[in-house]
Order: sequence, then C-alpha cells, then structure tokens
Amino acid sequence: MDNFKIDILLATYNGEKYIRKQLDSILQQSYENWILRIHDDGSSDKTVAIIKEYEKYDGRILYYEDSNVGLGSKDNFDLLMGRSNADFVLFADQDDIWPKNKLNQFIHYAEKVNVKNKPMMIFSNYSLIDSNDRVIRKCVMDKWEKAIFDTKMLLIDNPILGCAMMINKEMLDWARNIPKYADNHDQWIATLAYCCDRVFYIDEDLLFHRIHSNNVTLNTETKSCKERMKKLKKVILNPEYKMQRLINYLVEVIDRMNVMNSKMDAFKIYDLIDCILKRNKFIAIGKLIDNKYLLSSKKRTFLFLLCLLFLKRENINYNAYKKKYVEY
Repeated sequence: MDNFKIDILLATYNGEKYIRKQLDSILQQSYENWILRIHDDGSSDKTVAIIKEYEKYDGRILYYEDSNVGLGSKDNFDLLMGRSNADFVLFADQDDIWPKNKLNQFIHYAEKVNVKNKPMMIFSNYSLIDSNDRVIRKCVMDKWEKAIFDTKMLLIDNPILGCAMMINKEMLDWARNIPKYADNHDQWIATLAYCCDRVFYIDEDLLFHRIHSNNVTLNTETKSCKERMKKLKKVILNPEYKMQRLINYLVEVIDRMNVMNSKMDAFKIYDLIDCILKRNKFIAIGKLIDNKYLLSSKKRTFLFLLCLLFLKRENINYNAYKKKYVEY
C-alpha cells in the first residue's frame, strides 16, 4: 500500500502559533511514503525557524527558500503544485491537525474507486476545532451532496476545502498555473474535477480544521457574520463586476479543458454556464461564444446554443440531448 508516492503541499504565513501541531500530525501519519513540500510567503514571526527545525529532524520535509514572497495563498499553493510530481497530492493548512489515518484512508479510497490515468479529486468530511483543539462541530453529508450537484454553490461559495481534498497526478497536471480569476486553489480544483465528473467523497472526519481570528483563508461555512456581510455588500454594490469575473473564470475553465484535451461531461459545463446567464445574458453569450472549444464540434456547438436559448434548464431534456449529441 505504501507504493504510492504522496506529496503534501503546505503554504505558510505567520503561522508560528499552531504550525508545530500540524507538522507533528503529519509526522505521525501511519502511511509513510510522503514528502512534505513547504513554501513560506514572507512570514515575520518564527514560522520559518520552526519549519527549518523540523526539516533537520526528518528528511521527508523540504522547505523552499527563495525570493517569492507576498504571493498570497492561491499563488503560494500554485508555486508548490509546480514543484510536485507525486502519484497523489494533498494540501495542508498551517494551523490544522490531521488524524493519524488520514493518508491511509485517502489512498485506500483511491484504490477502491480505481480511476486509472484519469484526473480525479477525493475529499472528506471534517470537524471544526477552536484555538484550544476543542471540537466545535462536525460538518454533515447533506452539505457535500449539495456541493457536488449545486453548481451555484460550487461557483459562488465553494464549500470544499483544499485541506480536505486529495488529487491524483493527472488532476495536478490539469490544475497547475491557476488563473487569476479563480478565488483560490480549492475552487479551481473542485471546478475542474466537477467538469470531468470525477469527484469522490469520503464520509469520515479526516481533518480537524482550526477556526481562529488569524486564519489566512476562511471557508464559507466558517466565516463570521461580519465577513459574510462584507462579501455580500461588495456583490450587491457591484453585481456587474462579480458577473464579469464569473464569466472570465468560466472561460478559463473551458480553455483549460481544451488545452488538456478533456473528454469532459459537457453538461457540467452547461450547468456552470446556466448559473451566470441571469443578469446580462448577451454579455455572457459574447464572452463564451468566442471560445474555440465550444465551437470545435458541430454537435457540441448545437447543444451549447440550445442551452443559451433557454432561460430555464428545465426546458431542455438533458438526458435525451446528452445521449444523442455529446461526444466522449
């Protein structure tokens, strides 16, 4: 079982308070064939000193010291993704704690679904903990079912945590070089996996995700009311900007699928398109119709135009058109 090589990617920034607990929990994993790759974003506290201390202790820990600082979380993780070439990749937050069996369970599930030479993402349930390691609450399966099938949630308020997912090498190759319109690596990877219809869920707590006042990134489910109101206010005051950003993001997704020559589930893409055709349909059509991938097949173009012509998805018999027109 230890034949698979795993890379764990850890992007850090001013995490001295909790990083030892995260590093200790990784060192205690029962699955041992892993490399921990770490890049710091210019910490001003003792984070780097702690990392170097652990690097001397265990040769599986690799710290990259360079002039790339001030990247932000998304680009910091993207840099690490560019340096990985393992069979499977997991992402770690600097202040979380991993159960001892996390890697074992992910690898076991990957063997179970047996997706060979195709990009995929597996994600697990998790529990929230406070600054004293006390469990606040467990996330529930209902939310994950909505995350997989509700495209609005995936595009606008993606609840799938990067630190709760594992991807294979094929998905890693697709996901490198995250575009600027992606909010974070979590959303980008989850969207690509959704479009190729290879998202798998483990209904087991394989992460203790810490919530505290200094989180570098906060997931939707754990944001304070104040933070959520700020985001809502920004969208309400400038809805056209938000829609344009979503359109640009979706174009990036389709372009990436094209570059990787993906035989994706076309209806996943059309579901995403449908989510942004609500405010200004003609702007969206102009942006999307200019994409070469959508026009590269007569059948694909026909189906795409059908989706654009109808305001409501219910007016289209998806199964019938999928069977007749979508090429795989």
